[in-house]
Amino acid sequence: PDDLFSSMFVLQYVESNRHLLAGSSSLSWVMDLVRATLDMGYFNSYLADLYTSICNIIIFARTETLWELLGADRQVKNLVQVIDFLPREYFDRIMPKLSLLGPAFLHRVQFMLTAAKIKLDERESNTHSYLLWKTGNNL
Repeated sequence: PDDLFSSMFVLQYVESNRHLLAGSSSLSWVMDLVRATLDMGYFNSYLADLYTSICNIIIFARTETLWELLGADRQVKNLVQVIDFLPREYFDRIMPKLSLLGPAFLHRVQFMLTAAKIKLDERESNTHSYLLWKTGNNL
């Protein structure tokens, strides 16, 4: 979709049919959609719906499928940007899912940080806070 309203429709459709997100290619497409939606001018009355849809999609995605996404730099970058887009109260909802990914998520993001493939805002990034918390402040 190339406009906000179509993107919101698709996200809510995906959210309500999340059982269809069985494979990594499906979830990869959805993460690309979510990432593109963030660039469309989301400061409107749909913002709360966008936060909720993002959280539900991540929460109900299969852990194995999320592990597969960690293999592609572009998908890790999309995931980090989506995570950092969320306000803290919504980020708290997906933190248990990130914990299920275990050290795989932590190591992958740390690798991308050291390789300068991603850059995190030290003050505002949910991902940065999560890494500091999980690694015991040893970034």
